[in-house]
Amino acid sequence: MGIQTRIRADPSAYLKLVEILRNACEGALTDYDSILKIIELKTNKKRCIIRRLYTQKYNEDLITRLQNELSYEFKEVVIGNFKTSAQYDAYCLYEAMKGLGTKMEVLSEIISSRTPQELVAVKRVYAENYGEDLDNAITRKTSGKYQKLLLSLLQCK
Repeated sequence: MGIQTRIRADPSAYLKLVEILRNACEGALTDYDSILKIIELKTNKKRCIIRRLYTQKYNEDLITRLQNELSYEFKEVVIGNFKTSAQYDAYCLYEAMKGLGTKMEVLSEIISSRTPQELVAVKRVYAENYGEDLDNAITRKTSGKYQKLLLSLLQCK
């Protein structure tokens, strides 16, 4: 019986995965293979459950732990896999508008390809995580017809 089947039958298998993640981040060398195996086997929804259980068990956010353990490119991919879609979209939008300049291709891709319901969730998470309405951030970082298009899409109608 594979790990996937055991999880459906036994919720404690999630806790085993939490322990595997914890052990992968302990010691001098991070066990990248164990982290990858967990990501490969799970859906986003299940990875979010693992993240929540990790936080409950160790009183430490899994994302924070992974940020401290992993190298840049690998870190970005792994962390993205432990966020909900709305959390990841909000993060990408924030990063695209942070500092000087704006990565308009990121704004365009996310805002124009999400359903109204998904955009409502992204806007909520963005405000919670970054202390600013997404509409205000777009107004600050864009201009002209492009700004009007994005703001129109963010009306979620």
